[in-house]
Amino acid sequence: MRLTARRWVPVGFVFCLVGCQIQTHYNSSFPGASNNASTPASKATAARQEPRVDPGAKAEPEAKPAPEPRGEPATKPAATATASATATAAEPPPPPFEHRPEVAGAAYLATASGLLQIEDGKLSVVEGGSGLIRDLELGTDGSVWALGSQLQRVQGGSVRGQKSLIGMDLAVGPDGTLWVLGSSVTSVSPDGKSSTFAVPEKMFPSHVGVSAKGEVYICSHDQVMRRTEAGWEKVDLSKTVGARQFYRGFAAGPQGSMYLMASQAAARLTAEGKWEKVALPAGHFSNILGDAGRVSAAGGLALHDHDDAVFVVPGKGSEKKGVKALGFPADTVTAAAIDGQGRRWIGTNGGLVILSPQGKVLQHWPVGALPDRVQRLLVVGAGPTLPTSVDPVIKGAVKGKLASKDGPIDGVPIEICDTPDLLFRAGSSPCTSSPIKFSGKTGPDGSFTFAEVPRQSYGVAFKDGKKWSTVLGSLRCCGQLTQGETVDIGVVKIR
Repeated sequence: MRLTARRWVPVGFVFCLVGCQIQTHYNSSFPGASNNASTPASKATAARQEPRVDPGAKAEPEAKPAPEPRGEPATKPAATATASATATAAEPPPPPFEHRPEVAGAAYLATASGLLQIEDGKLSVVEGGSGLIRDLELGTDGSVWALGSQLQRVQGGSVRGQKSLIGMDLAVGPDGTLWVLGSSVTSVSPDGKSSTFAVPEKMFPSHVGVSAKGEVYICSHDQVMRRTEAGWEKVDLSKTVGARQFYRGFAAGPQGSMYLMASQAAARLTAEGKWEKVALPAGHFSNILGDAGRVSAAGGLALHDHDDAVFVVPGKGSEKKGVKALGFPADTVTAAAIDGQGRRWIGTNGGLVILSPQGKVLQHWPVGALPDRVQRLLVVGAGPTLPTSVDPVIKGAVKGKLASKDGPIDGVPIEICDTPDLLFRAGSSPCTSSPIKFSGKTGPDGSFTFAEVPRQSYGVAFKDGKKWSTVLGSLRCCGQLTQGETVDIGVVKIR
């Protein structure tokens, strides 16, 4: 592995729009796919030729011939067919999916190292799931949609279908239609049909949302648009949330509620189609990464910024949970959700914590107990029964070399930490504020080694002379550490 470092520090974020790309490449359980195509690679041709089916439809049980009565001739086709049909009709259909606060459901944890699931007291890895998930949304049939390098349908603890549709944000309409935002807006109906809509000129939207009436909204940092039959229509929310707001995205709930989050306020779209302000604790919600917000099966709203998680409970107002008051080393909130029981789920750079409605710590998964930091959270219904104990912390060693074009660099201070700061004071390390960090110096051959490193992704910082610099990107290798393993990250090359 070769990492490249520069001798300067970025001073801002660079925003990139990822274009949507659709290909006729389906898995058997994705909208429009054939039930005979078992994998996208080996059955792509069959998937294109077979008729499309509804992914939410349940397969009918195969009719079995009725046993022949004793002592009677073996040829009674009419009676056999009637008996088989009667047996099939007598089987009750599966119950429809209901996202209700009293019904147990799974919790989904998106990390840079893959998608995890907690259900029935067990933590497991979702088979076939990919890392770098940009969004998680609950489908109308109970499946979960994960938007990453592909759009994947997750059900029963594994990926049941995927489609080559890339974007930044995802929303699910009340009829099950998927809406994916990239350089344009693409809809995928339950029968697999796709449509693409251009976004307004000179607008660079970052989020998409769908109301209970099926109205599609998009927002950029300073504009909100609603799609009508005539095209995109601007929505003025300055009187609702205030002027000069930074719009952060949408969140929708099972009761048809839809929220828009801004930098200092939030708004809810009523059944009458009007936006009303939602009372939030005082503060500036400046976080522009991660989920804009999550709505529980009971209608509770969870959102977060860099330092705090905020929960809005119907009839009880709002509350703020500071990351530094959670009782373990952490300084960044990475995700937040609330389940139907009112339990608070908070992802941080110090691990995942689940709190009771009263704020008591029910469970804490420290760094290394999970493969990586939790970047997205989605909890279905009342949420799952929690495991009786957390998994052990996995630790290993990380080694590598620091070099320039002139060869190895000797005696240079070097650090790895969960997230090196992009902005830091002169003379201080980008890892100064990180709760998990390791420090050392390079040897004569530029080598360095850090022992007892918990598994997760890390960034690298080094001091060349009087100046600290960071390595662009992160060490995703370390999320796959096994107990006692030594991982060689290769050469960190300074230009």
